[in-house]
Amino acid sequence: MKTGAYIDFHAHHPAPDGETFVIQDGVQTRGRHPWHLLPPTSPASPASPTSILAIGESGLDRLCDTPYDLQLRVFSEEVRLSEQLRKPLFLHCVRAIDDVLCIRRQLHARQPIIWHGYRGNARQIHQLLASDGVGPFYFSLGFHFRTEALQACPPDRLLLETDEDPRPVSLLYAEVARQLSTPLESLILQMQRNFHTLFG
Repeated sequence: MKTGAYIDFHAHHPAPDGETFVIQDGVQTRGRHPWHLLPPTSPASPASPTSILAIGESGLDRLCDTPYDLQLRVFSEEVRLSEQLRKPLFLHCVRAIDDVLCIRRQLHARQPIIWHGYRGNARQIHQLLASDGVGPFYFSLGFHFRTEALQACPPDRLLLETDEDPRPVSLLYAEVARQLSTPLESLILQMQRNFHTLFG
């Protein structure tokens, strides 16, 4: 990745230009989304541990139709796989953070969790950063982030993503830099540091 390049930490589309590196769902990551589980389901099995950057997106969603006991079982398997491969996990979570924390504590999980598309508030960020017995949390914000969450998130735990939004991630970087009153180049360099911390 060249110096100065934007990083889109989670997207469902390939890089739109030569200035952006995209972590594309289903290409650089593999996981079982709670919306798409059908029993019986088999454990995720990346073709090669070196062929992906992370597990996911995986998680728990109390508002989807998938039976919750199935979601709990599959998410536990995904957390185990993340630990086995020593790779971060992209988290999809809707009204289920207590169960996410419980599973991670039960499994003594230490790999980073990347909460993709984070739309929660500042208080929850503070609670998760202070949580003990689990690995580190990162917060990946998209175009619909809350300003209070952005301001509460430490720079070394902040990620930026487009998810399914077709707009270039450079627009998101510009808005985040404006709201944080930080130079755009400083934000780009921080995102690169965070990428290397997570993925080597």
